[in-house]
Amino acid sequence: MTHSNTCDNSAGMKSVIGQLNITADEMLALRTQGFFSSERRGDNRVIYKLRFRYRGRQHVRFLGRDQKLINRVKKELEGLQSAYREALCLGAITRIANKELRDLKRELSPMLHRHGLQFHGLAIRRPRTTDKITDITRQ
Repeated sequence: MTHSNTCDNSAGMKSVIGQLNITADEMLALRTQGFFSSERRGDNRVIYKLRFRYRGRQHVRFLGRDQKLINRVKKELEGLQSAYREALCLGAITRIANKELRDLKRELSPMLHRHGLQFHGLAIRRPRTTDKITDITRQ
């Protein structure tokens, strides 16, 4: 079984990014990072490059001026990075929700304690009485 050094999509055709001489390992790196840069050259000509880091070094692929190619690569890069970006967003939302829960528990604990209740994780429970615990340990 031979392994191709460039990335192919499931239809057997090379992906647009794969046509830029990007290896499978570099394609994995592009799933979490990578961006486009533009440079002015000469008389108002703008060229584009795909930049990403792999094994601690920045790699650059020249894209040129072809807007169709640039748009196809941008679309494919967005698709590659969408799951990672969604995971980052979900992590941020989870941190916010956990902070809100901690703050609410801290705020509600004194009121619950006045009514003889306490938090057990997220559940509100009546604590065990110390008499029962003492009886169990004596046996």
